[in-house]
Amino acid sequence: GDGNLAGKTSTYNLTGSVGAGAGAFKGSGGALNGVTGLNDSKYGAGATTSASYNFVYAPTTRGTNSSNVTTTLANGLDNTNASGTKTTALSGEAVGPDYAAALNTAGNAIGSGASISFGDAAAGVTKQNLLISNISNDKASAALTNMTITASIIGDAASEFSFSLSGFQSGTSTTGVLSNIINGGGLGNIAVQFVSKTGASASAQLRIQTDEESALGVMGSSIYVYNLIGTVPEPGTLMVFGVGMLGLAISRRNRRGKAEAVALTAKGADETKI
Repeated sequence: GDGNLAGKTSTYNLTGSVGAGAGAFKGSGGALNGVTGLNDSKYGAGATTSASYNFVYAPTTRGTNSSNVTTTLANGLDNTNASGTKTTALSGEAVGPDYAAALNTAGNAIGSGASISFGDAAAGVTKQNLLISNISNDKASAALTNMTITASIIGDAASEFSFSLSGFQSGTSTTGVLSNIINGGGLGNIAVQFVSKTGASASAQLRIQTDEESALGVMGSSIYVYNLIGTVPEPGTLMVFGVGMLGLAISRRNRRGKAEAVALTAKGADETKI
């Protein structure tokens, strides 16, 4: 910087600026005026000094990323001390978790927006199991490929739906971590139950947020929502059902009584004949 340093004994600066990062590469760059100490008596011909400019790779989608950072020099370009630009290429490959879900069995896939029915809740508690999988096949460290989920139930005014996490490595009652299949895990269970407190049918939503497609350590915008439907028969339906069961029991009893009467008559007839 600052022209030809041959024979110079003073300190000269390399002046210019380093550009900011772009896309998945975060970094503010900065001025080059802090790169000092270049002089012939101290360093000799062709000597160098340096300053650091940090860039963080924070991808938001899986795959490869690249970006260029341009350094603009007021002097010191190559060995000519001229002004100009230098380009530095930044590149990286993003890996991460991959969410999948199934209802009750691993082969029964279910997508976001689907409904989960709890059937007839007249008898008490009804349950459903949502199996969450981390099916990422990225061969990277667990810190990158493990999946964190946060679950919550929304729109449940009477608090009739509840859930628990099972098979998740760590977390709280609403947050858990799943290893991917490469790291030897990949399956967790969210057990959801419905208990009618009002005596009427109800609905709510199970909301699951993951750290898919987000920077490391940040919960992302990948959100899965499932409609929870708990059904309680109307009182009239229960009454008809009860009367039907009573009628069936009486009918069976009458048939059994007739069979016994026929058997008794047959026996009497035999005895008379003898």
